[in-house]
Amino acid sequence: MLDPMLVRQWIAACSQAQALRSVAVAAKSRRRMPDGEQHTVATLAVCLHGVVRVQLADGNRDLGVGQALLIPPGIPHAHAPLRNGSACLGMGFMLDVADIDIAVPGANWLLTIPEHPARSLVERACVAAAAERLRLVRLALAELSLASAKPLAPMPEPTRRMWMYLRRERLSPIRAGDVLRASGLAPTRAKQLFKAWFGVTPLRLLRRHRLELASHLLAQGASVAAAAAASGFRSRRHLTASCRAVHGRPPSRLDARHLRSPSDGACQPPREADMPSP
Repeated sequence: MLDPMLVRQWIAACSQAQALRSVAVAAKSRRRMPDGEQHTVATLAVCLHGVVRVQLADGNRDLGVGQALLIPPGIPHAHAPLRNGSACLGMGFMLDVADIDIAVPGANWLLTIPEHPARSLVERACVAAAAERLRLVRLALAELSLASAKPLAPMPEPTRRMWMYLRRERLSPIRAGDVLRASGLAPTRAKQLFKAWFGVTPLRLLRRHRLELASHLLAQGASVAAAAAASGFRSRRHLTASCRAVHGRPPSRLDARHLRSPSDGACQPPREADMPSP
C-alpha cells in the first residue's frame, strides 16, 4: 500500500507540469564552496509546498511554490533542511534513469522514471532563454504522469557507504579500490554488492561520472587539461585514455553526440526483489 503522504506529494509534483511559474539556473561562481556537492549531470529542484532553500557559493536561493532551479553540472550546491510544511521534488540522472526524490521534513521517497526524454529536456533547459526554459522543464515534469514511476530498492548498508563515498569524492583522484574499502567488507564481496546494485563496477561508474563532467566542460570551451583537473582525472593523459576507452577517440575529437551520453556500461538500479543480501 502506498504511503498517503507520498501520494499527496506525487499529485503535487505531477501538477507542476501546468502550475510551474518560473525556472532559474544556478550560475557558476568564483567563490569556493568546500562543503557543496557537484553533480556530473544537470539536476532540477522544484518547490512543491512552503519554501525550499538551495545553498550556492554566492548565497542562498529560496524557491516558493511553483518555482524551480536548474543546477548545471559542476555547480557546487547543498540542500538546506526543509522547514515544516515544505516539500521538494528533485530530479537527477546518475543511474541511467531519471531518479526522483520527493522530500518533506523527516522523510523522503526515491522513485525512478525512464531517463529520456526527461534528461534531454532538462539539459536543453539549462542553456535556453527564460520562456523556452519554462516550457522545457514543464515537459520534463509532465513525464512524471506519462511514465510509470517505480520505487528504488533500498541499498544494503555496505553499498550505501560505497555510494556516498563515491558521490563525495568522485571529482578527486580516488581509485576504484578506495570505493570498495569504504564498504568495510573484503574487496571481492564489496565489488559483488556494488555491481549487483548498480550493474557496473566502481571503476566504470567513476569513469562514467568523470567523463560526464569533463564532456560538459569541454563543450563549454575548457582545455583538456583543465577539464581533466576539474573532473577527477589524474592527468590530461588519464582523461584522454578514458575517452579512447569509452568513445574510441580523444577528447579533442568528441562531437555533440558523444558529449551528451558516455556509454560506459548500463547502470540500472534494481527493484527491491533484485536486491542482494549484504
